[in-house]
Amino acid sequence: MTSTSLRRRRILPLILGGIGVMLFVAALLAFRTQRASVRNQVSVSDSELAGAIGVNLSASELGDPDLAGILARLDQAGVRWVRLVLPWDEIEPARGQAEWERFDRVFELLRAQPRLNPVVVLNGRADFGAFAAAAARRYEDRVRFYQVWHQPNIAPHWGARPVDPIDYLGLLREAAVQIRSADADAQIVLAALAP
Repeated sequence: MTSTSLRRRRILPLILGGIGVMLFVAALLAFRTQRASVRNQVSVSDSELAGAIGVNLSASELGDPDLAGILARLDQAGVRWVRLVLPWDEIEPARGQAEWERFDRVFELLRAQPRLNPVVVLNGRADFGAFAAAAARRYEDRVRFYQVWHQPNIAPHWGARPVDPIDYLGLLREAAVQIRSADADAQIVLAALAP
């Protein structure tokens, strides 16, 4: 192989990845202009939560017997955002058989720490809109911020399929509509991208 063909083999994935990221950003910007008519929009950047410290809680931390102590220590340390994943596959292992109890406990403990604001990551399988609406109905009085999906710019979060910004835009729109139908005051947060 020549040095020119090696260079092309190394550069082509970077170019294709860059195009994918640009398409993803373009789709998100298109969605953003579409949502301008949504009522009751509150800008987090205008609130006391702007710039506040936040943490991610792992599944093992959420299942920790001392979760109440963990949350109390986070609150005392000045943390104001607590991001956690609601794994649909775990909550509804079989269609129509939801097992919310584990997360009911988490949200009851969060309720005891009112300065901690949960950001709930909705992630999972097909029929995503129905799950998003069910989560919003169940936790309407305890959750205001819902992050739709996680790292949609990498294949593992698409079931090892190619990344598709347009599919994410559809997923985001469906989740936003379903969440707001269950909780009109909910705030929708775009998924964080993988580096």
